[in-house]
Amino acid sequence: MGQTAYQSSRMFLILIRWFYINDLNFVGIHNYPIHTNNLLVLNILEPHLYTGLYKVVKTLFNIDLISLAINQKLFGFRNLLLLVLYLATSGTSFAMDEIRFESGQSDVDSRMSYKREVLTTAMEKTVSNYGSYRFSDTAPRMNTLRALNEMVEGKQLNVFIALTNQSWENKTIPIRIPVRRGILSYRLLLINKEDVELFRGVKTVADLKNIPVGLRQSWTITRVMETLGFDVVTTSDYESIFSMLNRKRFGFSPRGVHEIYDEFEERIQTLPNLAVESTLALYIPAPSYVFVSPQYPRLAKRLADGLEKMVNDGSLQAIFEDHFGEHIKRADLKNRTIIKMDNPLLPLATPIQRQELWWSPAN
Repeated sequence: MGQTAYQSSRMFLILIRWFYINDLNFVGIHNYPIHTNNLLVLNILEPHLYTGLYKVVKTLFNIDLISLAINQKLFGFRNLLLLVLYLATSGTSFAMDEIRFESGQSDVDSRMSYKREVLTTAMEKTVSNYGSYRFSDTAPRMNTLRALNEMVEGKQLNVFIALTNQSWENKTIPIRIPVRRGILSYRLLLINKEDVELFRGVKTVADLKNIPVGLRQSWTITRVMETLGFDVVTTSDYESIFSMLNRKRFGFSPRGVHEIYDEFEERIQTLPNLAVESTLALYIPAPSYVFVSPQYPRLAKRLADGLEKMVNDGSLQAIFEDHFGEHIKRADLKNRTIIKMDNPLLPLATPIQRQELWWSPAN
């Protein structure tokens, strides 16, 4: 049975049960097609579902019964029930919006907390217009290439946050609001502590290209740096970046200002050769968007509406500052040499002109 048909059938049973437990007669609906098989299922329905008709319908079908009654000029409890019975069995879809999100790239992937808060806040901002929602972050771990394939189908995963590139924008529904406000454009260098002096002599892009860089194979930034002519060493596993650097398999890994200190501190006890380089920073334009499966256009519209509200009311900036403010201070970008590079893979539709969307060290 399809999801819509299942929920419609479940709604029908709930409403019939509602008549029963409230001792309401069926006058006026005796011609309604109530089947014996439906009535037999009533005994197995969970009692806690029947705490109120308004709550049931709002929770399962995103319908505000009060607004619905006013719009339809229907008054009286029986008339309202008849209307909902019709809607529940008419094939109209009122399925609750559900986000199926990733669980993170490892057991110590602290980057997920910001993503979860942004997504759930965007959904909360739109409850009045779109209704209730579910949020699940139990999708299996996968790299971004597999995630893109999963997103096209929208089964295990229907929302993902990633650096944008043309492939993601073509195959999914991109919401072109940089949810990290562009902070990932600024990167510090995670290095091996034995190489501290090596980086003292780095002043230009050409200098940096003489040192192998380690990145995950599926990341957009990996293809960007390969296109720019860097000597890139890749791995298929997120955690391997740190263990390989600890063994000097490459010279550095550029990590976001907002993530490098957490990544370093979470691993320094087991990977004691890691260090954060103290004099340099990279700037490569790299916005992160929320991408939504093309199978879920309503969810994409809802998230876009919610994110725009967050931009306008300042809540996105507030969450950003709450999560990343201390990291930004600690990075001390004004006292670092910032090596700037273009991003040849940046899509043309990037909203560079919307200055309110972007963070920069200047502000």
